[in-house]
Amino acid sequence: SAEAEEELGDLFFAIANLARKMGIHSETALRKANDKFQDRFETMERAITSEGRAIADLSCDELDTRWNAAKEATRGVHGNTKHTKDTKRSTKEEH
Repeated sequence: SAEAEEELGDLFFAIANLARKMGIHSETALRKANDKFQDRFETMERAITSEGRAIADLSCDELDTRWNAAKEATRGVHGNTKHTKDTKRSTKEEH
């Protein structure tokens, strides 16, 4: 609904503002999260297709299990999942 969309927009804005106050460059953090998601999804997809199966054929429970396995397989690929220097906004990036 339009109301839910507006509320979600407000939430995104609040999160970006929080990131700014914490010295985190929100766009960089989002790009890293997207990269991590893509790597996990592709890892899961390769494992499934290597068995001659399709993602669409798996149940939600099977997908959850595969997702968790992909998370474990890719852990550490993108560095520490906690706060890192790379997501910190430098003075030059601020303006």
